[in-house]
Amino acid sequence: MTFKFIGKYTIISFIVGSIDFFLAYFLYQVLGLHYMLASNIGIAVGFLLQFMAGMKYVFKSNSYTKSFVVYIVSLFLGVAVSNLILWFSFNFMKMSFLISKFLSMVLPFFIVYFMRRVMLEVHDS
Repeated sequence: MTFKFIGKYTIISFIVGSIDFFLAYFLYQVLGLHYMLASNIGIAVGFLLQFMAGMKYVFKSNSYTKSFVVYIVSLFLGVAVSNLILWFSFNFMKMSFLISKFLSMVLPFFIVYFMRRVMLEVHDS
């Protein structure tokens, strides 16, 4: 594995993650949505942006359909892990929403990256 792929993925994920994070914060703190709903809306918006940017700059695949299916599958796995971490850290650890949301973004980042990399058969060049 080269750092080229993970570097591009990290930059895109940082931008998309920032949008996800601040959108979720706004929806939770300002509009008063339930913390889990606010987080999942942020994730959904981030997913669309991540798919478009990821397919253009990182995971260049010959099959748009296969790529979209891989992104959807990895989205559901990432959301499940993210929601579990968010729920546990917010409800049981009594962490603030911001810290809980941040923690819920870290582990799924790596899981989703490696899942997409393997399933989309990205090879070092």
